[in-house]
Amino acid sequence: MLEILTSDQMRAAERFTIESGGDSFALMRRAGEAVALKILDYFSPSDEPGRALVLCGPGNNGGDGFVAAALLAERGWSVRVACLVPLHSLSGNASRAAALWEGDVEPFESVIPDPDDLIVDAVFGSGFSRTLPPVVSALFEKVESLDMPVVAVDISSGVSGDTGAADPASMIADLTVTFFRKKAGHLLTPGLAYSQHTIVCDIGIPDDVLEEAGCAALENDPALWDRAFPVPTVFDNKYTRGHAVIFGGQRMTGAAVLAAHGAYRVGAGICTIVGPPSAADVYRSLLPNALFEAREWAVPFDEHLRDSRRRAVLIGPGAGLDDPENLRQAVRSACSHRDRVCVIDADAMSVFAENPEALFRLLHANCILTPHEGEFARIFPDVTGDKRSRALAAAARSGAVVLLKGADTVIAAPDGRCVINAVVCPGLATAGSGDVLAGMILGLVVQNIPPFDAACAAAWIHARVGGLFGPGLMATDIPDLIPRVLADLM
Repeated sequence: MLEILTSDQMRAAERFTIESGGDSFALMRRAGEAVALKILDYFSPSDEPGRALVLCGPGNNGGDGFVAAALLAERGWSVRVACLVPLHSLSGNASRAAALWEGDVEPFESVIPDPDDLIVDAVFGSGFSRTLPPVVSALFEKVESLDMPVVAVDISSGVSGDTGAADPASMIADLTVTFFRKKAGHLLTPGLAYSQHTIVCDIGIPDDVLEEAGCAALENDPALWDRAFPVPTVFDNKYTRGHAVIFGGQRMTGAAVLAAHGAYRVGAGICTIVGPPSAADVYRSLLPNALFEAREWAVPFDEHLRDSRRRAVLIGPGAGLDDPENLRQAVRSACSHRDRVCVIDADAMSVFAENPEALFRLLHANCILTPHEGEFARIFPDVTGDKRSRALAAAARSGAVVLLKGADTVIAAPDGRCVINAVVCPGLATAGSGDVLAGMILGLVVQNIPPFDAACAAAWIHARVGGLFGPGLMATDIPDLIPRVLADLM
């Protein structure tokens, strides 16, 4: 269940199900029942009846809420229901669902939340993309001020299922119960932050409708790339495992060192840092298991890549912008070997900010760009929209794989493939974390993993390491935890 849908694709999946003989009201009943059952699982572990305030909206999401309320009451819970609109104004399946509720229905304006209640947010679903009405915002603010537990039906009301954009008044859900597949808004920020945990429930929509409905992206998971992942064998040596080259800078030497550690930890056989002669002692002392080659600007960087065993190159971490023309020339040299993978990060992108097209003309299918949002804006200043759309547009324009970093890292390929790696791990927002990630990608492609798969795998491993360490993470901690994640993978 790795497919991620837009709101339109979810509606199409429901429509195809109904056209194939499904019952739309049956889908609603299964959705509401799934919400109630998950609430019972998560919030009634001792089988003691609880208390719930179910907030229903005017559409199908509200209908799911009425079904859930009826089932919770049937199981002995003390349940209150409030509806945004008068019941007589409901229509279709929402009206049928409301008829299942036999208790009173309060208007939003008069609701007084009880701190002992569990809030069920069934006001608006993933198709909502407007500003929350004032009466809803006011009620949500009351709930938030009381720090009450919240369960969201489909998605937190006010969060766009397509982009993750969120109304500031949207409530953060302790649990979100969605249906058939996750929506893009569950994984893209800021929507990602509006649910502590998201569960996908089966409501009777067959998987084969995806052939017609399509999907917007895939959620990153080893199932997407584990067949290509390298497993060491007794026949390996350091050259069969790959020789990687890293362009090292003069002042920010730590960046290249972190990248080399990342490359080694994911399995690269050898790393050579090509740096200025004046930094040789620094690199050799910080990374004794790497080779160092002095770089003279009079000698093209290309000379360091002629050995066919040097399968991939990383340029950018700590490169510096003191000598922009020579850095641009190094990027040209790195990209000129079209049979080698070239990972372009940090300064190696920013140095083309005044003329991004000059960079794009160098790129090819074996190139990977790894920008954060600031670097992305410099080289794709006119690419707008949600993060998924921007990453796809950037990959199509540049002809390279684009890994757009963040809590919701998006990996996009020129052929339209798109993967979202969404992990809430604030500890990874630390200096040098991206350098390690770039090195991990390098260490995987040098072992002959295709560029897109390597970017996805590195992002997944990087995020898992952040989760393992917890608070206090520094970039230097990341490489040492990679083996623990690899051991689980293998």
